[in-house]
Amino acid sequence: MNRCEIVNKYLNFAIIEAEIENAKKNNLSLSIIKFKYEVDLDNTYFFKDFAEEIYKILNFFPILYDNKNNFIVICKNHKLHKSIAIFRKLRQKLKDKYNIDIDRVGITELDKKDNLTDILERVDKYLIASKRLSVGKIIYGLRSFDFYNISNREDGLKTVLKEDANIQIYNIYKGIPIKERGSVIEYKNNTIVLKTTYEELKYLNKYEEFLYLKHKNFPNIIKGEIDKFNFSEKIVFIKNLEFQDESIVDRESTRVRPDRSIRLMVEYQNHIIADGIISSISTNSISVKMKKQNIDKIKKIKNSEFILKFNLFVKNSISINSITIKAKVFNTTDTEIIFVITPNAFIETKIQSYIKSIQKQILQTIKISLK
Repeated sequence: MNRCEIVNKYLNFAIIEAEIENAKKNNLSLSIIKFKYEVDLDNTYFFKDFAEEIYKILNFFPILYDNKNNFIVICKNHKLHKSIAIFRKLRQKLKDKYNIDIDRVGITELDKKDNLTDILERVDKYLIASKRLSVGKIIYGLRSFDFYNISNREDGLKTVLKEDANIQIYNIYKGIPIKERGSVIEYKNNTIVLKTTYEELKYLNKYEEFLYLKHKNFPNIIKGEIDKFNFSEKIVFIKNLEFQDESIVDRESTRVRPDRSIRLMVEYQNHIIADGIISSISTNSISVKMKKQNIDKIKKIKNSEFILKFNLFVKNSISINSITIKAKVFNTTDTEIIFVITPNAFIETKIQSYIKSIQKQILQTIKISLK
C-alpha cells in the first residue's frame, strides 16, 4: 500500500467514525452504502461528470473512495429501507443517462452496539455477497439479520413488530397506491392478523384479493393474500406473505392511466416520425400504444434522444398543458413503447398536477362506491 492509499484509508476511517459518533450522540439514523465501479483513468473528465451526478442524486451525502474500485456513501439520517430506495433511484438514473449498470452493492444501517470495524465489516460482507449471489441484486441487512436470507427476514419482522405493531397498508387501485394505517395483532405461520378501520375493510372486501404492508423499521415490502375478515372486530387475516425487494409501493413517482385519449407525437431531428396514444404516465416515464410500423421505425434509430409532444387536460380546468419533453426508449413490445423522460422542473410540475387530478378522480370514485 503506497502513501496515498494509506492516507486515504485513514482519512475514510476518521470521517466514518465521526459520523458514527454524531449519529449516536444525537440519536440519528445512519446507513452505509458500498458499491463497486471501475474508473476509466483514460477518461477522467467523464468520471468527474459521472461522480458529480452521483453526488447530486444522493442528496450530497459524503462519497469516499475505498481502494479496489469500491466507493462508500454515508447516508445521514437515513434508515436502511430509505437508503435502499435512494440507491435504486441512483442506479436507474445512471442507467438511463449513461447506460452504466452498478450491479455490485451492499447496504447496512448503524446499530447502537456498532463501532467502526463492525459496520465496515458488515457492509463488506454484503458487497461480497452481492458479487457472489446475484448480478444486479442489492444485498443488505442489519447487525441482527441478513435480509437476503428468507428465514432471517421472518425473524426480523417478528422482532420489529414486537417493538412497534403499527404498520402501513397499501391497496393498489388502477395502479395507484392508496395508504391506510393498521396494527398487527398476531404474526405466525406466515400469516398476519391485522386490525384496521371499518372503511378499509369495506374497501378490501369489495376490491382487493391481496395488499401490501410496510413497516418503518423493516426494509422489505410485504405482499399478502387476503384470507378472511372479521367486521365486528375490524380485523383481516393476511396469508401467504411474500417479502419483496421492490414493489409498486416503492416507486419514486406514481403512474396513472389518462382519463381520456391523449395523442403523442414523436419528433426526431425536427421531423415528426411517429405518433400514438398515451396508455400511462409518470414524472419519469411514458408508455405509448403505437402501430407496429411506428415502433419499428423508432427502434431503427439506435441510442438516440427524441422529442415527445402532447397535451394534458386537467379536469374542471379551462387550461391545456402543452408538453414538449426529451426522451429515450426504455423498452418496446409489438404494440407499446416505453420512453424514459427527463423533464425540467416546470414540466415536471405540470405532469405532477395532472397525476394529482387523476388521483383525486379515482379517490372520489372509491368513496362513492363504498357508500
